[in-house]
Amino acid sequence: MWVKLEQTRALFLRMLEDARVDPPKDARLRAYATQYTIMENANALCALAIRTCGGQSMLKSLPLERLYRDSRCGALMLPWTAELCLDRIGREALYEAGESDD
Repeated sequence: MWVKLEQTRALFLRMLEDARVDPPKDARLRAYATQYTIMENANALCALAIRTCGGQSMLKSLPLERLYRDSRCGALMLPWTAELCLDRIGREALYEAGESDD
């Protein structure tokens, strides 16, 4: 769990270094990848914690249940769902601004 958390934190801090108005293409791609990675890794960390702590950790009175539910909901909430981030990464990696298949 610590390794996954540190990998996510390192990517987040790198993305923050690149943050600026009108970022270049690689910085935008890194921001989308960071958003996707944080959403997915938050859920993976919660799932691993539940596996480690056992089924009792899913009781409504304990915070792990809320953390797990919120981590899954975060990947589904607009404006940046996990699928939208992957779609933007694919589109921006393949096409330049204004370019299309038509």
